[in-house]
Amino acid sequence: MKKFSLIVVALSAWISAAQAAPIAQVDQITLSGATYPGDQWILTLSAPIVYTMTYTVPLGADFGCNICNVTAGWGASINADAVLSTVLTASYDVWDGVSVNEFGAADYDPIILLTALIPGQPFLAAVAVIDGFDGGNPLPVGVNITTLVPASNDPPMAVPASSSLVLLIFGLLLCGASRFFRIKHALLD
Repeated sequence: MKKFSLIVVALSAWISAAQAAPIAQVDQITLSGATYPGDQWILTLSAPIVYTMTYTVPLGADFGCNICNVTAGWGASINADAVLSTVLTASYDVWDGVSVNEFGAADYDPIILLTALIPGQPFLAAVAVIDGFDGGNPLPVGVNITTLVPASNDPPMAVPASSSLVLLIFGLLLCGASRFFRIKHALLD
């Protein structure tokens, strides 16, 4: 009985904590195409601050999988930016280590994940790319952004606060009842 009542009290506390925990927003930027020196990758925030950051592909970035180099360079630039780094952080990945294209070569799907530093505080971001290659790019560059996890101060579970209160009272009553029955049993012996 005592173990059950402790479980009920612990469950009640866990539900209460889960209801109060804000959720950090996560957006995914997906890059595509062939990028060359001079291309500009642009990230604009319009909430909670208004700010635009531009990453220009440097001359030395055109080697190997250049879209991967740009993904890493842009992601690192976002994290190093004095203004953006107060609102969000960027993590980036260029290959899952498994996927291959129809030619058997690594199928790169470069992404940058933007995560809010303050859970519950949403940000509004937009991305764009300017193709600065003057030789006619055979694989046009592209970029899009998708919100994977919206910011929220709402509970992640649809459990009303009254339910956790009922569980807490029930657990406390069980704790008291088990003590009462132990005391009564001890007096009768």
